[in-house]
Amino acid sequence: MDLDPEAGKFGRSTEVKVKVVAPQQPVPPPSTVPGYPPAVEFEGLTLTPYVDSQRCKPGRSSGDCRSRMAYSLRATAARPASVVPGSVAT
Repeated sequence: MDLDPEAGKFGRSTEVKVKVVAPQQPVPPPSTVPGYPPAVEFEGLTLTPYVDSQRCKPGRSSGDCRSRMAYSLRATAARPASVVPGSVAT
């Protein structure tokens, strides 16, 4: 979840799903700020783009297919986020 208020402009979602492919189910760390999701880092993060053609209906012309570019996010591990030197801790 992106907590930046500018991230949700233009009707876009501020949330993304990341599939963690690991031998054991990862446990998210506790939140450091009550009411907010925990900050995590992903290891081995890959982004795979693909064409989502579920909106294509039989009988429509190819110019009116309404397919869209989509992507899949996968990671090999998730861990609590580390503090970046020089950043302001909240």
